[in-house]
Amino acid sequence: MNNRTRSLLLPIVLGLSLFIALWVQTNINYRFNSDLGIYLRAGQKVLQKENPYQPFEIGKSFIYPPTALLIFAPLSLSQNSKVIWSTLSLGVTALKGDQAAHC
Repeated sequence: MNNRTRSLLLPIVLGLSLFIALWVQTNINYRFNSDLGIYLRAGQKVLQKENPYQPFEIGKSFIYPPTALLIFAPLSLSQNSKVIWSTLSLGVTALKGDQAAHC
């Protein structure tokens, strides 16, 4: 595949991937938070000056380094945090895929 075709295809694939991910999240799998719900609850706790690591329950508690809270505390303030996180995740994935394609 030449560079021109790749540069035209990348935005189309990214846009379609974002649309599908958001559609699935809002229409099919809207109750499944994965770890994002855990991250956001921990971010809210930090903003309320509570301990994000308590209470501890395996599979439901925040167990990640405190530096992760620098991202998730501000993100927890947004009502669109799932959309923002999905968009950022897809963007980083696309950038890494593009870098891999150029190697």
